[in-house]
Amino acid sequence: MTTQITLAPVQHDELQQLKEELQEAFMKGLQDSFIDVEDPTEMGPLPSDEDYEHSLHAKGSVVRQLMQNGKRIGGVVLQINEETGRNEVDFLYTLSSAHGKGIGTKAWFAIESAFPETKVWELHTPYFEKRNIHFYVNKCGFKIVEFYHKGNPGPNVEGEEPTSDEEYEFFRFEKVMTKENSDLEKLDQSLTGLISENTRAIMLLEQNDYDESYTLFKKLARETPSVQSLNNLAWFMLREEENRDEARTLLEQTLVFNPKSSFPYMLLGEIALHNKKYNEAKHYLLQALSFSETEEVTYNLAMAHFQLGEYKQAAKVFSRCDGDSGITQLHEVVSWLYAGHVDKAKALLANWNDEADDYTGAMEIADVYVELGCYNEARVQFEKEWNSYYTSPYCVSRYAYTLWQLEDYDACRAVVQQAIQQKKEERIDEQQRELDEHWTAQDRDECVIELIEQQQTIETLWHRLENGVVPPFEYDMYPNGGCQLFGCMQHGHPEYEEVT
Repeated sequence: MTTQITLAPVQHDELQQLKEELQEAFMKGLQDSFIDVEDPTEMGPLPSDEDYEHSLHAKGSVVRQLMQNGKRIGGVVLQINEETGRNEVDFLYTLSSAHGKGIGTKAWFAIESAFPETKVWELHTPYFEKRNIHFYVNKCGFKIVEFYHKGNPGPNVEGEEPTSDEEYEFFRFEKVMTKENSDLEKLDQSLTGLISENTRAIMLLEQNDYDESYTLFKKLARETPSVQSLNNLAWFMLREEENRDEARTLLEQTLVFNPKSSFPYMLLGEIALHNKKYNEAKHYLLQALSFSETEEVTYNLAMAHFQLGEYKQAAKVFSRCDGDSGITQLHEVVSWLYAGHVDKAKALLANWNDEADDYTGAMEIADVYVELGCYNEARVQFEKEWNSYYTSPYCVSRYAYTLWQLEDYDACRAVVQQAIQQKKEERIDEQQRELDEHWTAQDRDECVIELIEQQQTIETLWHRLENGVVPPFEYDMYPNGGCQLFGCMQHGHPEYEEVT
């Protein structure tokens, strides 16, 4: 297990290094959102030097480095208002070497613990940063409270002139720190004996005391193996340690007890989806559904149906999901499309809700319209975001194919030539980029090679379109998570004995 994360002051001569790490992390986030682009330098650096300096010198600015085992693993820039208790996160990052270890979640709760008088935390993130949205909502307990767009611009664009509609598009998040949050932090050993050990382990987890929480969960599973103790330790391993194999082993042990709850089956189904074992996922999720129909079970079961080619059933199950999620709605559209019910898919898109909770970008909508053969509608959607989107060979091919089908060959050629020129400029920028310990000659050479390959792919696009090649449709979906902890008071989950 890793040791606890702490916050430490940043010396003046460390601010430049912190800025470089922050910008590298943010640019990596953009690359991950737009997979085919190595480094969107035309938008970099992010954040800009001006934005970084503004945050450093703003009233109430607090800069801290995130420390673990005596080493910096990230940093955060906050705006602390001691009068109102309403505090804002300007920038938060962790080094790439710390990714995939549950450290981001631990880092956030370390920040909460460092500022216990906070009444409300607030932050903003771009609409396309799906990983950040997942992190803040599903891991850290934030809620999306507002969507900024051209018709509802945020305060940060006042007096500015964004070059595209998409530069307005941000989500605003809030996390209200209730009295219960503060009370949990004041718990001490005197509570032992007054509450169950399982409840205490969960409270320790909510206080960001991961090591103690893990030790207690592990002790319970070892000394008194049961559906509850094994399930809760498995949940910890899956959510906090991202160790699916260990989580699955623990959950399979619960099956010996013939669980009378959906939780073990939900987790086993989710793990099976990650492992692309879709029949196994369907089996477990149907068992979970026999106990209760939750958002997570319904969504994941629909995904299993989809991956098994059971598209009509997938569409019906996606339609049962509660809430107003653009992502789930688009999954339903694509399911109807694959099931051959094109009219149903078109009808759903025709009544699309642009204000849905989980915003779906215009490029994604355009891509589905292409597959439906609705090229005029696809063009309208492509044009909304094209100048702010990245020129991946996939997106270029789908847009160019749309224009080709509309017989607007001049526009098609212009899109292809624009993409080729952008790839050339990206390659030149990468070749001239200064090397350092985080960006070696090998990193540069690999990036340049990939950019050359992307440029060559785009250069052959016109010829391929002339020969009737149809760029294939690529569509991904990812499993839903959530809390499946027995005894979690925050989510109203009783202990297993109370369930049975």
